[in-house]
Amino acid sequence: MGETNKQQSGKNEKIIAAAKKRRLTIEKRQERKKERLLESLRKIPVVEAACRNAEVARANYYRWLNEDQNFAGCAEQALREVVDLVSDKAESNIISKINVGDIATSKYWLDNHKKEYKKPRAPQNTDHKIKTLIVDF
Repeated sequence: MGETNKQQSGKNEKIIAAAKKRRLTIEKRQERKKERLLESLRKIPVVEAACRNAEVARANYYRWLNEDQNFAGCAEQALREVVDLVSDKAESNIISKINVGDIATSKYWLDNHKKEYKKPRAPQNTDHKIKTLIVDF
């Protein structure tokens, strides 16, 4: 016997409801993965390592960057914050070494922070490279 339009309509509605439920489940799982990755990025300033730590494929990270502006902004902020944190730690380590009398570290600091201690760098002459390329070409 054939189904009535009402029965067929009821089956279609159930199929549509199941598909919506599945899509929502996938979206929730994806949001949890994004949040886990953002937490990882706040600790590890290397995308590959953060993805591995969060168990998220790098391809997903880059896809989310392109498709989700909110995620892209949060990822950029997380990376900026962790880079600042690591830089602060590095500067603290340099200062600690200076405080214990490390001469090489002291020279490094002065070379990079005081213009009167900076060693002049010889200008790079690229003319000979260009001439060589033209002659050899």
